[in-house]
Amino acid sequence: MSTSSTSVAEHATRHDEQIAHALSGEDAALQTVTPQDDDPFDWESYISAYKGQTQIARLLHLAERSPALRLVCSQAAIALLRQGQDTKQYLYAFRIRDSAGPASGAEQLQRPNHAWVQQADLENEKELEKLDIELRGYQNNMIKESIRMGHRDLAEHFRATGRMSEALQCYQKTREFCSTSEHVVEMCLGVIEISLELQNYTNVSTWVSKAEGVLETYNPNAAAASSSARKTSGADQATADRGVKDLAARLSITAALAQLGMGNFEKAARIWLGLPGDIMSPADIALYTVLSALATFDRRRLKSALVDSAAFAAFLEHSPHSRAILEAFYACDYNGGLHLLQKWRTRHHLDIHLGPHVPTLKMMLITRMMQQFLHSFDSVSVSRVGDAFGWTEAQTLPELIGLVQRGEVQGRLDLTRGVMELKRRDKRQELFDDAIRIGEKRITAAKRLLLRLEMIENGLIVRGTGPTVPRGA
Repeated sequence: MSTSSTSVAEHATRHDEQIAHALSGEDAALQTVTPQDDDPFDWESYISAYKGQTQIARLLHLAERSPALRLVCSQAAIALLRQGQDTKQYLYAFRIRDSAGPASGAEQLQRPNHAWVQQADLENEKELEKLDIELRGYQNNMIKESIRMGHRDLAEHFRATGRMSEALQCYQKTREFCSTSEHVVEMCLGVIEISLELQNYTNVSTWVSKAEGVLETYNPNAAAASSSARKTSGADQATADRGVKDLAARLSITAALAQLGMGNFEKAARIWLGLPGDIMSPADIALYTVLSALATFDRRRLKSALVDSAAFAAFLEHSPHSRAILEAFYACDYNGGLHLLQKWRTRHHLDIHLGPHVPTLKMMLITRMMQQFLHSFDSVSVSRVGDAFGWTEAQTLPELIGLVQRGEVQGRLDLTRGVMELKRRDKRQELFDDAIRIGEKRITAAKRLLLRLEMIENGLIVRGTGPTVPRGA
């Protein structure tokens, strides 16, 4: 197995091991979020935008990170998991639910159905044995396409039963048996989806690049076309074109999520701004893009890419609070914008992809907005800065000191007078200085040329005659 395959498998194994200690005190202390009584976050409407394994993963994430939502979200996840084959995750959902200790009415809560777990495990083992025997038969007969499909079927089985490390290995084993670009894309998508579930964002980015490399030759109707004697019709070609566009959009989504996961917020925002609105949850795209762009884009780019963009306005329709945050900060209502961030902090922190990066994004956003505010002043009182951002003087001073220490603002803070003095670049003076400096260089060069001409005229420079060639050479 290659080094990359080994690292991916190790990452998947670590993910499986996290189940045993995901609810440890240290992890919970770092990530626990408690909604307030007047919190606008509605978990039911939030979770209704997702389906399948994505919905289950987000329900479990809500249950892990919010004690107030632990019971209802874990119960909802249990109901969905009961319809599948992943007994490990089914039992894990019960452990999450019961981790907060006994609650009122605990005796009425559903208990794990161990009979179903045993039966499901038995059926999973039988299915695994069947798939393994089929694969060995294909390998003995050296049927390349059948071997590829056998590894793929094993990967899908392992994934459905929650055995992610084995699923990754099986998907990657199909690589040497891929004979068309369609096979390569199928393999890449499998690895990408599992890596995204494992939050192995570096691996996601790598395999997205591999999939994008074969998009030009990818044809969703290749199998149907090859089995038909007639040429592909116009309708079939249009369907194929749509299939390629949809696939490219899916790859862009995963690439953007990978960039977000790795902390490359500007790259993530650029990718999201080019996405169609029918591939991923529009509300998620709006939220991710607004926060990433506010933290990294300058004001001019913010206006052209988000504020004045008719295409992005369609996304904002699905996330009114994202629109309100964007409008507040763009209108320089910093206090109002920060208030909205605090109001919706539960929604932001409980997002499975965005949550880990909210503190960093907020710090970057505040830094950029403070730079924008201070840009208009030669000197400004600490109290005025605090009024603009809704802070007390005790909250404002550390922010200003941090800006100066990190070199993000050129200035000094007079603590005695409570004034921030900014050092301004005089662009007019800089222009004159540059002109004088260039002129002096030209004068110096001209003087050197004149000196050389005078030396040549007076015979003070002896011209070389070239290399001497020895006689007899």
